[in-house]
Amino acid sequence: MKLLTLNTHSYMETDFEVKLYQLVKMLVQTRPDIISLQEVNQTLTAATLTPDDFYQPITNEPPLIKSDNFAYRLTSELRSQGLAYYWTYATSHIGYDRFDEGVAILSRVPFDSVKSVLVSENDRYVDYHRRQILQAEISGVQVYAVHYSWWQEGFASEWQRTLENFDQKKTQFLLGDFNNDAAVRNEGYELVRTATLQDAFLEAQIEIGEFTVKKAIDGWGKDSSNKRIDYIFISQGTVNRYEVVFDGDNYPIVSDHFGVLVEVSI
Repeated sequence: MKLLTLNTHSYMETDFEVKLYQLVKMLVQTRPDIISLQEVNQTLTAATLTPDDFYQPITNEPPLIKSDNFAYRLTSELRSQGLAYYWTYATSHIGYDRFDEGVAILSRVPFDSVKSVLVSENDRYVDYHRRQILQAEISGVQVYAVHYSWWQEGFASEWQRTLENFDQKKTQFLLGDFNNDAAVRNEGYELVRTATLQDAFLEAQIEIGEFTVKKAIDGWGKDSSNKRIDYIFISQGTVNRYEVVFDGDNYPIVSDHFGVLVEVSI
């Protein structure tokens, strides 16, 4: 099974349309089974639409889908290339004063169920500190698309609320932007590791690349150091391969984050 995570930085990138089609091309080539996307934006003022039959809304307060919703555009283009994905979407907050910003999960097979989970203490939609994650049941696995706050802005409590949604009888896959660097001691990364989850990077039999950010980006000030802040964690299974993608060497750069593509056996 192939899993992919990518913070898309959608509509914020220079030459965004070119990068969208570079992403499409890579997905057609690699055909991941499950995809987690963060910073999945749609313009606040865009017209609403009725999505296609591949869209499955969350059961709790599904957002309106706008005509420029990134996940809608991506899945529509992929279908035109002969690759169909079921998809779901949840919004967290207003981003950059002009977007609904959220997370999405794409799956090659239908979802058994989908819901969003408010993990932040803040529930003000206009505040970027508000964080929701997506939980999808796919063939008996709990799949989470996550985009958390930084350690100093509430990560620990957001993580605790995530753990409260785990069904320990099932396998968990967590994919996303954790905003916590693996190299920093006694913060978010080590807190996650106490949950006995496997870090795909550490467990992989084959590793290609490591870092997912290699420049200063929003939220990290002027810190341009190499960082590993985008992760795939699994609760059980074998990680056969870990691969950093969209880094300019292994597929073109399409975002301010690189992606992670993992092959697992469960």
